[in-house]
Amino acid sequence: MSKMFKIVGVIVIILALISFLQFAGINILLGAFSAFLTVVLGTAFIAIGELLDRVGYLEQQLNMSLEGATSSNESLPQKTCPKCLTKHDFDYPKCPNCKFEH
Repeated sequence: MSKMFKIVGVIVIILALISFLQFAGINILLGAFSAFLTVVLGTAFIAIGELLDRVGYLEQQLNMSLEGATSSNESLPQKTCPKCLTKHDFDYPKCPNCKFEH
């Protein structure tokens, strides 16, 4: 998809140069203005293609980091309640079984 935007951008810029040469004989100001707008449009297509490449790379990196995080740390460390001896996640402020505060 990003490659398509880049190709369209280059084609639009080439067409801008061709249209400028065609309009240059008729009205130089109209030709320059038309070529300028078309070059801006072509540059925007190329920039969109670059952004899509970067977003794809970031998504790939995020997926790799999420896969590593879920495979290595599936459970939190456990602690034992001193009152009822039930094991629970260490970050709970109270025992889920007897509600004893740690």
